[in-house]
Amino acid sequence: MKKLLFLLFPVFSYGQTSITISTNYTYSTTAIGAVVSETYTAGKLYIAVHMRVRAAATPNDFSLTGTSSTWTEIANVTGVTTGAARARVKVWRYAPGSNVTEGLSFSGAGLEDGSIVVIWEITGTINTGTNGADAIVQIVTDAQDANANPTITLAALDPKNTVVAFFGNNVNPFGSTEESGWTELSEDGFNTPTTGGVFISRHRTSDNTPSVTASASDWVGVAIELNSTGRRRAVIIN
Repeated sequence: MKKLLFLLFPVFSYGQTSITISTNYTYSTTAIGAVVSETYTAGKLYIAVHMRVRAAATPNDFSLTGTSSTWTEIANVTGVTTGAARARVKVWRYAPGSNVTEGLSFSGAGLEDGSIVVIWEITGTINTGTNGADAIVQIVTDAQDANANPTITLAALDPKNTVVAFFGNNVNPFGSTEESGWTELSEDGFNTPTTGGVFISRHRTSDNTPSVTASASDWVGVAIELNSTGRRRAVIIN
């Protein structure tokens, strides 16, 4: 009697998360300004990162305004207070249920000396939950004074996921080199006061310590693990 051998192999196939910077502004004056009108597409995740700096004091808290849509705040971190330029970084997420075209602005008491605004458009994340809550696995912030090679330590990662990170410091431009395997999305800066920012990402990684090589500076940072889409299928061989 001929016997048939059935082997069951789990095969993993994961969708690719992609990140596009849809908005990137630097303002080196006290006029923060508004983000120009853009179309936010249903099914995609948007993350807005806004850093404000002041020459001699920690920036006041501020809000994302000027929109009929709901952007959910997910991080608010301030830099250490001993540096010459002090920063506050805030982050929001948004997962539109239908296409929306509108502008954004930011409000808050007190004049600031400069700011960086970046909005990421992200595809390939699990956007279930309230306003894409399930797209964010974890978010970690940190701030250091006169510290080289900024690094943020996340909890252990799911290796199918993507990590994005932002670091801001008191150098123009930020002046860094990303680690091997990481991609620099953008790097900006201005001189009132001297301030820089860099954005990096890495797909399908177990590296839970996003870092850049840079000389000592006063820096503040945010790192986010994104919940990438994926599926598991079985193949039967006989």
